[in-house]
Amino acid sequence: MADSSSRFYGPSCSGTSIFETFRLSKAQFISQGQDNDPVIDIECKGSSVTALTCTTVQNLSLDLQPAGDVIHSSDVGNPDFTSVRYSHANPSVVYYGASDGTVRVWDTRRAGTCASLETPSIITGNNSAALSLQCISISCDDALICAGTFNNDDNPISANEEFSDSKAFVHFWDVRTSKYMGSYSECHSDDITAVEFHPTNNSLLATGSVDGLVNIFDVNQSEEEDALVGTLNAESSVSRVGWYGNEMSSLYVVTHTHDVQLWDSNELEMIKSYTLFTELNYLQSEFMLDCFYQQETQSLFGCYGNYNGDIDIVDVGKKDVRHIVNIPTSNDKHFAAHSVCRSSSLSHLYVGCESSLVRLYAPSLSDTEKGAGLGRKRKIKNPDSRTLDEVVSGFRVQVKKTKK
Repeated sequence: MADSSSRFYGPSCSGTSIFETFRLSKAQFISQGQDNDPVIDIECKGSSVTALTCTTVQNLSLDLQPAGDVIHSSDVGNPDFTSVRYSHANPSVVYYGASDGTVRVWDTRRAGTCASLETPSIITGNNSAALSLQCISISCDDALICAGTFNNDDNPISANEEFSDSKAFVHFWDVRTSKYMGSYSECHSDDITAVEFHPTNNSLLATGSVDGLVNIFDVNQSEEEDALVGTLNAESSVSRVGWYGNEMSSLYVVTHTHDVQLWDSNELEMIKSYTLFTELNYLQSEFMLDCFYQQETQSLFGCYGNYNGDIDIVDVGKKDVRHIVNIPTSNDKHFAAHSVCRSSSLSHLYVGCESSLVRLYAPSLSDTEKGAGLGRKRKIKNPDSRTLDEVVSGFRVQVKKTKK
C-alpha cells in the first residue's frame, strides 16, 4: 500500500504533484464549420485522442495534430453523436453512440464507418426517433458493447407491448458478430446516463441513471432479474460512474448536483460523499467534470471546472480530499469545459470545451530539464506567458476562413 506521500505525489516529484506543474500546452479546434458545438466527450488510447461534438468525430495525435479523416453527422444520415470509446485491443477502432439508436464503428485507418450496430425494430417499433444512445462501454475482453438510452420524447420508448412501460434500456451487442444480444429494461425508470464495464472482470457492469440509482450487473446471467447483483441509491441524478481502488472493487459516482460519492461495490455501502458547495466550497469551481484513477499510486483524482475555463484537481480519499492545483486560463468563454480525459501515464490532460475546442495540459519543463541537453536549443516563448489568443490564434484564423 502506498504511503500518504506517494499517494498524493509522484515518486519523482519530491513532494510536488505532477498536476502542479501542468500548464496549457496546446489548443485545437476540431471543427471548422459554422457550428460551435461543445466537445461533449473525449477519449485517449495509446497514441491517439478522439474528440466528439454532436456533429463531428475527430481523431487526433497526442499533441492534438489532426490524424486521419473527420466523421461528420451529414456523412451518416444526420444523427447527433453522443459518446465515444476505444476498443481495448485495437486503438485504431473507435465506437461512438448516436441519437438514432445506433452504435457506429470507425476504423481510423480507413475512411468512413466500418459497421453500424442497430437496435431491433421489435423494441423501437415506430418510435425509433425517441431512442437515443446516451452512453456506451466496451467489456475488457472486447466481446460486448453496451449502451444506455435517453428518451427524447419523455414517453414510453417502445410501441411493442412487452416493452411498453419501459423508459430506459441497456442494450447489448456482440462485438465480433455485430449481433444484438438483448437488453435490460426493468431496473431503471429514467434516462440512463452512465454505463461502465469493470476494467478487468468482463462480466461486471455498472449503470447509472437520472432516477438516482446505480445498478451492478453480472452480464453472464441470461435474465435481468438474475443479473442484478446490487443497487446503490445515490439519492440524486447520476452523471458518471467508474471503477477504482484495490482490485477495482470500489465505484465512484458523480451526480448532476456535482457531488462525488465513493461506494464499496461488494458491501453495497457508501464510503464517503463530497459536495462541491460544502466540503469543497473553497474551490473556484462551479461544476464537477469527472474522476480518473491512477493504479500505480492507488489515487483517485477529481476534476472540477468553472465557466471561465479554470480547472481544479483534487485527490479524493476515503476520509478527506486534498486540493492539488488550480490551473487557470485566460478567462475566455472558449475554455469552459464539458469533458475531460487523461493519458494512462497522467502525463497529458485533455479537456473538451466550448466552440469545438480541445485543450492539452502537460507538465512544464523544470530548469534542470531545460538545461539537460534534450534536443537542440530553440527560441520558444514560455507557454505560461502566452495569452489564450496567442495559443489558438492560428486555429481561429483557419476557422474564420472556412465560414461562408
